[in-house]
Amino acid sequence: MTTDRGELELDVLQLVVGNGRYHGAGNVVTPESRLDDRRLDAYTITAPSSESGREGTGLGHMQDVSTLARIALSLRRGEHVSHPAVTSVHSAHLYVDAQPEQDINADGEIIGHTPVRFELAPAALRVYVPAPPTTH
Repeated sequence: MTTDRGELELDVLQLVVGNGRYHGAGNVVTPESRLDDRRLDAYTITAPSSESGREGTGLGHMQDVSTLARIALSLRRGEHVSHPAVTSVHSAHLYVDAQPEQDINADGEIIGHTPVRFELAPAALRVYVPAPPTTH
């Protein structure tokens, strides 16, 4: 993954990229994420099985599932960023490549595959809201 601050090479179970505070029905991307901060916020969950040399084994699979479960319990409160398997990133753009190639899921739909570049498009969304009531 390449960010504004350089490159990160990680063996991850999951990568989440957002432009706001929440994803997936109320899970926090990062506690300091904001829609108007002109940066993407992301977190990765590192695969502990690869660090321990157990990748591809039954024990490694259980280790990874256990890590995902522990982190899932802290996502709603934004406490996942303090877990040692989580790396959080803040950047105006992210370039992600994976070996092997991985599908990209956006709101439950497969929209492509890696490699992929995520970036912000300033003022790309127009929002119409009712005018505030006038007082006389």
